[in-house]
Amino acid sequence: MLNRCAYYVSVWSYSIYLSHDLIIWKVGSRLGDPNLRNPLVIAIAWALTFAISAAVYYSFESPILRWRDGMTGGDRG
Repeated sequence: MLNRCAYYVSVWSYSIYLSHDLIIWKVGSRLGDPNLRNPLVIAIAWALTFAISAAVYYSFESPILRWRDGMTGGDRG
């Protein structure tokens, strides 16, 4: 289970890096906790960050990487 979680975090890490700040700030503002003091708001913000990062990875990043590998004949792993 831990290996699987680590795998997904590593695969989605670039999307998480690009989006987490905006998502967490927006969720905190929308839920009336802009300073992120409520653990439930923090959990919702991080869950949404992971969900959006996964969507970005599978809908954008992964197809681009497959296209790149097809063009270069490379293998990612």
